[in-house]
Amino acid sequence: MLLEMILNRIHAKPKQNAILLIPHRMKKMTTHYICLLFLWLSLSGCGTFPRGSYGKPQEISYSNVQGFSPQKGEVLEWHSASINNEDEPVVTASRLPPSGLKIRWLGTAGYEISDDSTVILIDPFVSRPAFGQLIKTITIDTSAVNHYILEPIPLQNLKVILVAHAHHDHVQDVPYILAQYPDSLKRPLVVGSQNVHDLIVGHEPGKGMEWLDSIGGLQNSKIKTLIFSPGKKECLLGSDIYCEVGRFGNFKITAFASDHSSYDHLGSTAIVGSIKKHPPYNVFDYKMNHNTSIGYLIEYQGLRIFFSESTIVRHNNQIGEVDILIQGITSRRDYNTIVQTLAYLKPKYVIPSHYDNFFKPIKKMKILDTKIGLGPLNFSRFEQFVIGFERYYAKVARDRFKLAAKNFQPKLRLMKLFYFYSLVNLDQ
Repeated sequence: MLLEMILNRIHAKPKQNAILLIPHRMKKMTTHYICLLFLWLSLSGCGTFPRGSYGKPQEISYSNVQGFSPQKGEVLEWHSASINNEDEPVVTASRLPPSGLKIRWLGTAGYEISDDSTVILIDPFVSRPAFGQLIKTITIDTSAVNHYILEPIPLQNLKVILVAHAHHDHVQDVPYILAQYPDSLKRPLVVGSQNVHDLIVGHEPGKGMEWLDSIGGLQNSKIKTLIFSPGKKECLLGSDIYCEVGRFGNFKITAFASDHSSYDHLGSTAIVGSIKKHPPYNVFDYKMNHNTSIGYLIEYQGLRIFFSESTIVRHNNQIGEVDILIQGITSRRDYNTIVQTLAYLKPKYVIPSHYDNFFKPIKKMKILDTKIGLGPLNFSRFEQFVIGFERYYAKVARDRFKLAAKNFQPKLRLMKLFYFYSLVNLDQ
């Protein structure tokens, strides 16, 4: 029955402003892979899971995970790699937040970057609903958000939440984070698309969520809505390609728009359209604007970090050179701009993102699960990326753009979930 509902939704005649972009000629293929996806999800985490009793970051094992385990070759985990390489600054990793500039991976495309006075969240998402919830009502795992995101940070320091687009694995947990601030004037600024705006203000009281009722809803939240042209992805708030977000403490933030990745084998399948006025939502209700995904350039006292949840980055030549590139690598088979992005941004460090199995609750992830797919299907192909980064992406970038090897040596670095990585030695 669940599978039938999915296929009916996919093959139904598209409604205005609410479409699932799948070319007609690919419907048979789509049905085939949706069947496989359904089977995989049915076997992998399926149904609801109990709240509470959340594990600690050190309880997640990285044994036999490419790039983390010496049994699988070179160790690229940032802390270990920096200690073993004399030609780069040491980046320490710790479970407790160190002083100074630091970064923490929250899983999927989620990150925290902060110093001692300012915290920035990017796509914070830890609810990770299982498949049984996706086509019904998606509920925020408030205990997980408290445990993994909120408890480690001083709430008064959280100044801004950056959202790439309004799919559930990027924005689902944001309303609950905002609800921790009964005084709307003290809430962090949310930055994102029109759909992100509509989703936030649609959280009115009386929707069966006690945490929302207790603060009277989120209508008065501070939101900066970014508008980009659907085709060229240029900022429509001014005359520039990018949108200025603002300054927050020692951080300066600029937004660049690009495209959501096309899912491997399926062509263009991004759920786009308008956000339904009020929750509750299912997975089809989390829609994005014009297949637009927003990347964020964060500058901190000369250090430049670019975040992109997508394998596609437009306006590479406008972004400029960066010190750290954090880029999603899932669904890069059919089309990506990773080579061009490396060539134009010339990052010193590249951190792959959005490759963990975000359908699996963190507390069930005894070993870091980097596979998203069933059988031969693997939408992340994480091991392939790690093994082939230098021999393919970096090499092709050098060859195609005639970059001298001595001036272009991007280092692939990996981060453990929920560990704080100190960047103070880079900020010098």
